Amino acid sequence: MVDSACRRVLRNLHQILEPGRIRGDFCKEIQAHLNRCPSCARRHREVLELAVLCAQMPPPELSTTSKKTLLKKLRASLKPRG
Repeated sequence: MVDSACRRVLRNLHQILEPGRIRGDFCKEIQAHLNRCPSCARRHREVLELAVLCAQMPPPELSTTSKKTLLKKLRASLKPRG
């Protein structure tokens, strides 16, 4: 069952991943809710697992065309304007 406490926790769950983002009292409130609500605790674990997977992924590669376009624009921006 999703009640108002669940909605509040789930709406702010992403902030747990950003150190210093939430104040101590609210962090304690979230932790207490997760300790008594299996559904939200499961969602919290899923979010943490997803964050770990995303952190392990290599950065995206630029295509050859994108690299050429980027270099062209960079060189153009470095040319003296007169």
